[in-house]
Amino acid sequence: MKNKKGERKTIKDMLCKLLTVFLLPALILSGCGNNQAVTDKAVVSEKVSVDEKTLHMLDEPEILYEPVSMKPSIYVDLVGYVPNGEKVAVIEAGIIPRRFEIVDVKTGKSVYSGYVHERECPEDDETLSAIVDFSDFTAEGTYYISADFIGRSENFDIRSGIYEDLLKANFGGLYGLRDVTDKSDILSFESNADVTLDVSGGWITGEGRLKDVCEGCLAMQDLMLCIEYYPKAFSDDYGTETSGNKIPDILDEVMFEAEWLLKMQNPETGGVYTSVSVVGNEKGEQKRVIMGETTRATAYFCSSMAKLSYVVKKYDGSFSTKCIEAANLAWKCLEANKDLVDKTQMFRAAVEMYRATGYKVYSRIIDDYLKDNANKEYTERIALDGAITYMATTRSTNKQYCTQLMEQYMERTENKSNASKESRYLVESGDREEAVLLRNLSEILIVNYIISNKEYGTIEENYLHYFCGRNPENKICDSLKNSPDAYAQLMFLLGKLTLMSSK
Repeated sequence: MKNKKGERKTIKDMLCKLLTVFLLPALILSGCGNNQAVTDKAVVSEKVSVDEKTLHMLDEPEILYEPVSMKPSIYVDLVGYVPNGEKVAVIEAGIIPRRFEIVDVKTGKSVYSGYVHERECPEDDETLSAIVDFSDFTAEGTYYISADFIGRSENFDIRSGIYEDLLKANFGGLYGLRDVTDKSDILSFESNADVTLDVSGGWITGEGRLKDVCEGCLAMQDLMLCIEYYPKAFSDDYGTETSGNKIPDILDEVMFEAEWLLKMQNPETGGVYTSVSVVGNEKGEQKRVIMGETTRATAYFCSSMAKLSYVVKKYDGSFSTKCIEAANLAWKCLEANKDLVDKTQMFRAAVEMYRATGYKVYSRIIDDYLKDNANKEYTERIALDGAITYMATTRSTNKQYCTQLMEQYMERTENKSNASKESRYLVESGDREEAVLLRNLSEILIVNYIISNKEYGTIEENYLHYFCGRNPENKICDSLKNSPDAYAQLMFLLGKLTLMSSK
């Protein structure tokens, strides 16, 4: 049994080591840009030190000229590839070479060669696109790709265990978002400074120790999908203070967030406070406050707590009961304010309540919604999540509605799949926001879980390669490092890949 000091050291080591090596604050996304743009001008170093009191017009400040880093034309997964998996690099250049070589970094010798495959891509760009496929090269080691005219790629590894390491690193990133600064965090309400509440705990979702209810709920829902779809991929030995309690550590994280959410529910109304936010006053001073109740936050809370009551039941019956009681209270609030509640949010909450309880009152609300919407294209995540839960429940459902939902969901996913295959970077598409790409990935994962399509499996890995550096900037993506849901969605993929690579 580890002592507390040892446990903290384990987590610290894991975060410092894995997150630095494998990217994660994490595989998470959007600021995939270079630290500095490619330019032919001198770069003024941030190391320049100037004493403003003594500097005059004729003084010449020291300028440190740094060599300009050039972006390669061959984009690889900077984290690496597993030996028996698909291994593809992307070329973007004005001239496409005919052949490529893989060079062993240690020896400097060419160990593999092959032909470059030029591609036609719909993107409106003057540069040409091609792929380098070296999937049948399986020797473990550190390499780079070299080709005539365009030079070489960055170094990359081929080795076993990459997916497992990334999975643990993503978990470490999520764990690092825990708000554990204070044992108590007593704040006042934005609308009434005389009323206070202890809102300690939960995940930080933004600068200034922002903690948002809806963002936390979305991450919880995706983490619970991890447990439901790929339970064997997630262990109880990640080195946290709850490791060894016979509950998967990612479910412990969900329960940690849920404890904070329970504090954010008004016990009298059942409504849920929106967030812990930072606001300013007329003097320009800023302070953290609790934002008031909203039907949106209450609906997200209701859905997540109902789902958690279902998922956690076999691990902790008493916590499951606490969750469904809180969900029931939130539902009563939604019912009392149903004229103000968005119908899709009401549908989403009803689906999870029905799955958890089986009560017909929720089934009637679901049927009323699907009667008008089952055959429509769902573009909102909240509607898609509701449809997925409805199709997956073991409770009695309307087969016609399930068929309509599945048809439109399959069509949506097939469109994403086709767009990914045609894209320059093999995702849909390279210039979209990474948060959108992550959601696309999750949708493909869910459909692939249902139909088990090998082609979709390749597309899923392509998304991971994109986030790990095979993108326009050839950088590991990390701009969503304050997003618990980004970590959760990547763990969804990595859980699956970990299981597949272990077979």
